[in-house]
Amino acid sequence: MTVAARMNDLGTESAFEVLAKARALESQGKEIIHLEIGEPDFETPRHIVEAGMQAISDGRSSCNLNDFSDAISSIDCKRKESEHNGPDSLYR
Repeated sequence: MTVAARMNDLGTESAFEVLAKARALESQGKEIIHLEIGEPDFETPRHIVEAGMQAISDGRSSCNLNDFSDAISSIDCKRKESEHNGPDSLYR
């Protein structure tokens, strides 16, 4: 199969790079909690499982960007205020 030449420009998936580094550290005797690919290597804490089950039961199992737009706007405004020494400096 022939693929476009630009496919050669693709790098490796960064998650695989992290996994390789984690495995190298493990080979040196370091204790690693794997979070880089797939599930973590420990059970989900019970209170998180129960909260997730309750959310599904309550019909709160989906979201979209609009659900977060107010929070994102607020965070962005605070960031801009701090970058410009307060809200008044935004309008100068």
